[in-house]
Parts: sequence; structure tokens; C-alpha cells
Amino acid sequence: MTVPEPIEAGIPAKVWEMVNNVPLLEENNPSADVLALAEQRLQARASKNWSESDRLRDQIAALGWTVQDTKDGQKLVKALNLPESHSIVDNARRRDGRA
Repeated sequence: MTVPEPIEAGIPAKVWEMVNNVPLLEENNPSADVLALAEQRLQARASKNWSESDRLRDQIAALGWTVQDTKDGQKLVKALNLPESHSIVDNARRRDGRA
């Protein structure tokens, strides 16, 4: 099977450019530093050291990753780069008059 030329397939050039510039999946893997922090966080949680767990979660977030605690264990998810105005925490603070 041959892939049609974008113009022939009716794909706008801008869309084709976006498709061709999508980051590779390897770029979405956490670094060794993030993995080490995540392991430390697991140990903190196992010891019920919640403040240390929260501190490590914040460090992981500062490196661009979100920790999701699931029934199957923790999961690392690449954080979205949203403008600060879209932050759930900031919006809640504004709503509650704490911003």
C-alpha cells in the first residue's frame, strides 16, 4: 500500500506539518531522575510518610510529570503544558479568594 501525497489526499499542508512533527514516543518516557523520585515516593507512601510523598510528588511535577495513584499502583504521566490560567489549583484559589 502506498501513502498518498498529502495534497492529493486533501490533507491541508498545516495538518500534514503537524503530523510530521509529532514528538516520538521515546521522548515521552520519564528520565532516570523522575523514576528515582517516583521510587522514593513509593517508599514514602509505604511508610505512610505523607508529607515526604507530597514533597516528592511536587519535585516530580517540577520535572514535567504528573503522578497518578491507581488501584494498580502509581503511574507517571507527561504533564500538559497549559498556560497558568488553566491551572486547576490556581482557578480554585481564585474562586475561593486565595489567589
